[in-house]
Amino acid sequence: MLNSTKSIQKLSDRNYEVKKFEDDEITLTPHTNTQKSLNHQLIDSETSTISSSSSSSFSCSSTYISENSSLRENSKLKNNISKPITIPSHIRFGSFIHKNEIPRKVFHSSIGFLTLWLYAVGIQFSQVTPILMAILVIVLSSDLIRFRWPAFNEIYISVLGPLMRQKEINSYNGVIFYLIGLIFVFSFFPKDVSLISLLLLSWADTAASTFGRAYGHLTPKIGNGKSLAGSLAAFATGVISAVLLYKYFIPKYNYNNLPGDIFWTPETSFIPFSLLVLICGLIGAISEAIDIYEIDDNLTIPALSAIILYFILYFSQKK
Repeated sequence: MLNSTKSIQKLSDRNYEVKKFEDDEITLTPHTNTQKSLNHQLIDSETSTISSSSSSSFSCSSTYISENSSLRENSKLKNNISKPITIPSHIRFGSFIHKNEIPRKVFHSSIGFLTLWLYAVGIQFSQVTPILMAILVIVLSSDLIRFRWPAFNEIYISVLGPLMRQKEINSYNGVIFYLIGLIFVFSFFPKDVSLISLLLLSWADTAASTFGRAYGHLTPKIGNGKSLAGSLAAFATGVISAVLLYKYFIPKYNYNNLPGDIFWTPETSFIPFSLLVLICGLIGAISEAIDIYEIDDNLTIPALSAIILYFILYFSQKK
């Protein structure tokens, strides 16, 4: 009997209710509270299943609606694709700007005249370089802005379009490379070497482009769109530039030069003047014709010209 009582106690602890017992026979039924709990769990489970099914169905519907919305948006975008941006001035003035690039060439060449004037009035490179750096920051910032802001880009090309090429609508302006080239040579090379390099960029490059387009079809091609006519024009312009600089500007305005500014003099070099001008012409033709990894020639021409001329003069100096 004692054992039966203990068993009953254990079963009661397990939430079972004793209905009747006689010695060894015991009849048990689940406790009422436990039955209710089980019923609630069953109901909650069924509700959760229904909710999950409804949620899944709603999710599928949302996905379907979202996909349809995306298709409609894509359709609208296809119907509203804008036409490629063109430079208004190129259309208005035709070949005068688009093909012959007259405003661009005038601006390109004017830098050479401006530089010689600054040299004549005694402006030093140390005064010019910070200004060039400031202009570089402005031009580069403008390009970065217009690449991300189409409305600004349209205003930009409508104002500066005559100085731009069609490919520069969505690429960096050639002025950036022009400025980098000038800053490089003004910062690291003697004054006469820097001046010749700038004149080759400003004048020889323009001459090569002009004569190459006009007469290039009559002469052999050198490579990458360059022609012998253009290279000969660059060579001749380089010779003229060297004569103008070393025979007129440097002797006439020598009082503006600091000690060591002029790297070539007849007294300090084994290279005679006649050979020097030919070397400058040859450097102009080579630097204009060479294409280095498609880097803009506004940078490669002054950089190559300065490097080549400097080392030629360096190794030809009298000890």
